[in-house]
Amino acid sequence: MTRVLTIGTGPLFAPDVKQFNGQALRTWHLTKPLWSRGHDLDLIVLAAEGAPLDAPPDNRVAECQRGSVAYLQLTTSDPAAVRAELQRLHNAKAYECLVAIN
Repeated sequence: MTRVLTIGTGPLFAPDVKQFNGQALRTWHLTKPLWSRGHDLDLIVLAAEGAPLDAPPDNRVAECQRGSVAYLQLTTSDPAAVRAELQRLHNAKAYECLVAIN
């Protein structure tokens, strides 16, 4: 199957999520079918504007889990840091497709 990098807004819904939005729901609705169809998918979730960031500032990427789905959560809202992390993560693997969800 296709190796896909998906970037969307979070957080993904879970019982302990304190703030949720439609953009995050769209991320899950567009990503879930790709996983269900067996694509080799990496998901990077960006914090929604104004969302609280719980991680320390020196840790820009958190490994998260929703059910059986593992994904990465960027824990910074600094545009320069976000660009640098996205570029680093993109360069780490040979993706055949990039899906950006807004």
